[in-house]
Amino acid sequence: MLDKGKGRQHLLIMHTLILQMDIWHVKCSKCGYEKKLNLGSTGLDQTYSDLNEDFAYYKLFICKKENVFVTGNVHNTHFDNRCPADGSELVPVEEIPPKSCPRCKADITPKKLDINELLGE
Repeated sequence: MLDKGKGRQHLLIMHTLILQMDIWHVKCSKCGYEKKLNLGSTGLDQTYSDLNEDFAYYKLFICKKENVFVTGNVHNTHFDNRCPADGSELVPVEEIPPKSCPRCKADITPKKLDINELLGE
């Protein structure tokens, strides 16, 4: 059983980490595509170096064969710039937040989510 004090401490740590990332909700009114995207760094005070293996930086890509958004930690040694579903090469999305649906190319209006909304507070 989880100690309530430790559980709350863990939640506060997660709250701090998530606060330093941008989380976007995209929903296409034309085709119904919907996804939450985590983008950016998990820590504002982090810098990337050969010694800092914990640095995470999430970028946005499109998996072209499936026409879906994919986020990936580009500094993770397991990141290979391939779509997890089919192994095709990922296409970087330069416009953050994205303005068009990856499936039907219709205009979308992403919403930046509030951490309190995510945690249900």
